Amino acid sequence: MAEHISKIYRQESTPITFTDDEADRLLHPHNDALIGEIRVADNIIRRVLLVDNGSSAGIMIMDAFSRLRIEGAVLTPTRTPLYGFVGECVCAAGTVRLPVTIGDGPERVTRMVELIVVDRPSVYNVILRRSTLNALKAVVFTYQLAMKFPTGSGVGVFRGNQEGARKCYMEG
Repeated sequence: MAEHISKIYRQESTPITFTDDEADRLLHPHNDALIGEIRVADNIIRRVLLVDNGSSAGIMIMDAFSRLRIEGAVLTPTRTPLYGFVGECVCAAGTVRLPVTIGDGPERVTRMVELIVVDRPSVYNVILRRSTLNALKAVVFTYQLAMKFPTGSGVGVFRGNQEGARKCYMEG
């Protein structure tokens, strides 16, 4: 009987590290969410919540989707119900695949991301799901309100906005 050997693709990358100095820009102690801004197509979207373990669905609020200036971006109807942590069922307006860019300069990455568009009020415009973070090979460090990810030019960084996170918390 032939022996089956599984081959795993390995990509060489720069080690991702965090230093104590990187946390100096924040007020500690804190329990703030990792919130910041990303680029969707050619639009900057603020109040984006990055969820490393909590959300299996990527969400975009209808108001944010309506403000995008993307020619040809249409919603694909869906019947997928979403359930929040209080058990409330929300019906999706549809889904859309859009290019999402995280990071700045040469240390940025762009991935096509499927988002479920929901016509509900929210303090967040977009919630990125864990599968998107996995596709980025992202490492999230909530203590520093930062996420790092490998790029072709080194390690990219997404820095959370602590003040923005606190505003969202107060409004939510």
